[in-house]
Amino acid sequence: MALPETTRTCGTCTLCCKVSGIKELDKPAGVWCKFAKPGQGCTIHGRHPRECQTYKCAWLERQDLAEDWKPSISKMVLRIEGPGVFVHVDPDARGAWKKQPYYRGLKKTSEGLWNGTAHVIVYEGHDITVIFPEEDLHIGKNGEGDRVVVAYQKVGASQRPFVRVERANGEVSDFYGAVHTVRGFPPVA
Repeated sequence: MALPETTRTCGTCTLCCKVSGIKELDKPAGVWCKFAKPGQGCTIHGRHPRECQTYKCAWLERQDLAEDWKPSISKMVLRIEGPGVFVHVDPDARGAWKKQPYYRGLKKTSEGLWNGTAHVIVYEGHDITVIFPEEDLHIGKNGEGDRVVVAYQKVGASQRPFVRVERANGEVSDFYGAVHTVRGFPPVA
């Protein structure tokens, strides 16, 4: 079932111009784009890079996200790609994702991992945390081109949250949460 189309607009919100990295402009994540006028918009709108043109802000696209999830209010830009919910936090508002009602909403969304519909990754600059229903797993720094895999690892009759980071340089780092009693059949690594 498709969600109703939204008529929302960015208005004065320009947070995506800060939190997102834009390869075509050599702009790293976490700094203002040189073409952004905070609170006003993009000075090259209409000629802006394809990467910007195709960017999907979840608040603009999802009518079911309340007004307080608007990036200029929440200090977070949400992006949804497949089963992934990616939360990009304004570097000047670190920890914004831990405040209510945001944390409660992100935690609830993370329960989608159980049926394969969602996993939640929070980016505070290059520092990442994966939100699981049972616990949050802080991963630390990630690099450009790193791939993050979110799952559960079977441990006897139990399981634990599991994150694998496949580094762009070929290294692999595994992160484990605490062991929890199995309560269903989520993806298992």
